[in-house]
Amino acid sequence: MLTLGQKIKAIRKEKGLTQAELVEDRITRNQLSLIENGINNPSISTLKFIAQRLNVPMSYFLSNDDFSMHKCQRLVTKAESLLDAGEDDKAIFEIESFLGGLNGIEDDTLSDLLGRVYTLLGIAHYSKDKARSKQVLMEAIKYLEQTDHKLYLSKAYNYVGVLYDNEGNLEQAESYLAKANTLMINANLENAILKLNIAYNLSFIYLKQEKYAILIDFVNDNLKYSRKYKIFHNFGEFNMVLSAAYRYTFNNKQAILCTLKAIEYFQFSDDEVNKYTCYINLGIFYRLSGDYENSMKYLEMAKKYFEYTEKTTKALNANAETVKTLFLADNTYDHFSKLLNDILNDISDSDENKPDLLSIKGICLLEKNDIDGASKLFAEAEAIAKKPERSEFIGYAYLGLSKICKHNNEWENAYKYLDKANALPNKAARNINFE
Repeated sequence: MLTLGQKIKAIRKEKGLTQAELVEDRITRNQLSLIENGINNPSISTLKFIAQRLNVPMSYFLSNDDFSMHKCQRLVTKAESLLDAGEDDKAIFEIESFLGGLNGIEDDTLSDLLGRVYTLLGIAHYSKDKARSKQVLMEAIKYLEQTDHKLYLSKAYNYVGVLYDNEGNLEQAESYLAKANTLMINANLENAILKLNIAYNLSFIYLKQEKYAILIDFVNDNLKYSRKYKIFHNFGEFNMVLSAAYRYTFNNKQAILCTLKAIEYFQFSDDEVNKYTCYINLGIFYRLSGDYENSMKYLEMAKKYFEYTEKTTKALNANAETVKTLFLADNTYDHFSKLLNDILNDISDSDENKPDLLSIKGICLLEKNDIDGASKLFAEAEAIAKKPERSEFIGYAYLGLSKICKHNNEWENAYKYLDKANALPNKAARNINFE
């Protein structure tokens, strides 16, 4: 445990004061040195003077727990400022130095403050070492669940939920984010940004789990909250998630309306990347609605922007969606074959566009009576399609395989692939003809 003198010395150094600056003319510097080294004890009046000069109550010098609590409170304030300034490494150093010097203080006397300290440490580690971040945040939760500090507990739950999402554990991610969201139900305006961040993270988990009905109600409730208090922190992102839910519930009209709202927000906030990402989404939704003219208009604008800004992945996506629209708009294969082949050379098997593009090229080859070439592409598309029910064009591969099997008098396989195509929610919008 720290002695009285050690406590005075520690706080004096925190304040950046020399011994002479602290004592002024009350006592000599040598007398203070004797006090700090535990050789002499100050009188009550001298201790009161020192406490006033250091701007701390006398109780911090009389109780080791109170002294540690004071240091902990100061650390929380300092660490928050460092994180706000983006100085994560400095925050880590300050916090870990403090934790290393606790010297066996009973944890239950500092549960609330230690929970906050560990939360800040976990946040500081988040962008650098996610495994360490998760470990520290779980320690924070252990302390905070013993207290009524809802704000920091919700922060810890939120980050842990996102970390589980990064690991692909959506069930645990939902569990922690739902806990965080529950704690923020009665959030005041001061904490509105945190509330909306948590809600957005949870809505994204609902989307990944395909819980569309829950997602639509949940996001609409949070959008009402945003409008009520005129806090539009992630209004655009909410509408993007909502538009995806409407897409997969085949409500293209609502998907378009939500995307237009998102674009309006991103224009206001000068977020060009998200705005042009929404243009890609609009291109998809208009295509799904059969409006190929508007689809091409928005995809072309997105394509030009992402190529100009050298955002390769986004540009590749815009080009892939352009090919899909050209295919459905009854353009000939020669019109888009070079673009399609260029994309297939650059795109990875894990990209959700790959099965669609292989299916499209397969249909084009089939219509040119290249049955072997088409069969290989259809088989490859079927092999790499992770979620056929989400694919817009994998049904063409199934129909193509069905027609090829029928052509070869393989009737059992022909019906098998026809049944697969008919089971998909996205039906083929273009006839397939080959001799």
